Amino acid sequence: MDIGISFKNLREGKGKSVYALSKETGVSENHIHSIEKGSTQPSVAILERLLNALAVSYTHLRAHETRRHL
Repeated sequence: MDIGISFKNLREGKGKSVYALSKETGVSENHIHSIEKGSTQPSVAILERLLNALAVSYTHLRAHETRRHL
């Protein structure tokens, strides 16, 4: 599962910078960039923290990813 681009699009759509998301969640900016580039997959715990900060559910993220592939 490559959720990086979908996650980045959702983050940008919420108007949240990587810096702000990092400060809010405690996840490093480098790790967030790596997730968005698809070079690393987040753990469930990290993904949950990031999605909660964006007020987005995992289901919403997956739906966004599915629409991107259609």
